[in-house]
Amino acid sequence: MLDPRRWRPERASGPRRRDRIASALAFRLEHAQAPDELLAGVVAILHGELELAFVRLEIGPGVWGDGVAAIGTPVGEPLTLPLTYQGHPSGQLTVSGRRRGRPVPRRDHLVLLEIARNAGPVLHTARLLGDLRQSLDGVLYAREDERRRLRHELHDSLGPILAGISLGLHAARRLMTREPEQADELVSHLEQELQAAIAEVRRLFETLRPPALDQLGLLPAVREHIDLLATRMRSDEDSAEQVSFELHHVGDLAALPAIVEIAAYRIVCEALTNVARHSGAHTCTVNLSRDKGVRVEVVDDGVGYSGRSGRGLGLGSMRERAAELGGTFLIESPPAGGTRVVVTLPVHPVPASR
Repeated sequence: MLDPRRWRPERASGPRRRDRIASALAFRLEHAQAPDELLAGVVAILHGELELAFVRLEIGPGVWGDGVAAIGTPVGEPLTLPLTYQGHPSGQLTVSGRRRGRPVPRRDHLVLLEIARNAGPVLHTARLLGDLRQSLDGVLYAREDERRRLRHELHDSLGPILAGISLGLHAARRLMTREPEQADELVSHLEQELQAAIAEVRRLFETLRPPALDQLGLLPAVREHIDLLATRMRSDEDSAEQVSFELHHVGDLAALPAIVEIAAYRIVCEALTNVARHSGAHTCTVNLSRDKGVRVEVVDDGVGYSGRSGRGLGLGSMRERAAELGGTFLIESPPAGGTRVVVTLPVHPVPASR
């Protein structure tokens, strides 16, 4: 396969020159391995083929890099040409002078205009592909981090419990004929350890996905959590205030993508925990609705956002969950008092399985 860095088409002028540059750019587009390599290649072709003193191509920053490539030294008055995509600015191409101090000929202006007109969509797509590649890498890293966490959890917490149960069963088997009472006592102890192991397995499962979502769905799971929280507050002798909770919903909240469902549930639970611990509220209303996305609103009549303490981690978690999905997070204290948390989560179609 040809190395794009060694592309050296024959010299020509006029229309043949324009075709030669177009051919070189197409070759670069086809063989570039990364968006930054593509930008550098386009800049190098324009700098070399048009004998320009300075070329700078910018398509805006992306998660993969700054989106800027430049070569040469500016000479005289620069010429800046906008790059557009679907009528919106997507970057710009800046050139200045010939390397020998001569101005850029009109025929080369026309070539640059044509390149700028056609490069906008191509480079915009390249940037999106670069962002997508980085995003996919981020998903893979996150997945491996989660696997590592689970491996450590299994090794450090569940592993010793199961190993202890195994040793205990061997000891009980030896004692059954010689000392049956001691064996029975040991088996009872092993039963307790087994229950602890089962509880640990459930805890690990809950860190992945709350079981209530699988068993009930989002709306019933939220209702169950509200009932459980209210019961705990009533049984807490140290709690001076009792909160009256209400749940309202609009739209179809069933069959949501799993990632949206988990985020909405976790956000509601965290917001309600803040209300129970810090608000001093008498009433709290949870509003869940779905239109194009899911909207979560938790409103209380407590002391207000500015008067709360110890709220950093909980609010940070809600904000991060919304940001991960491209949603929005708002917390405010209305003039009438209390606190209002509003989160919107976009819902994108789930890709069909192949």
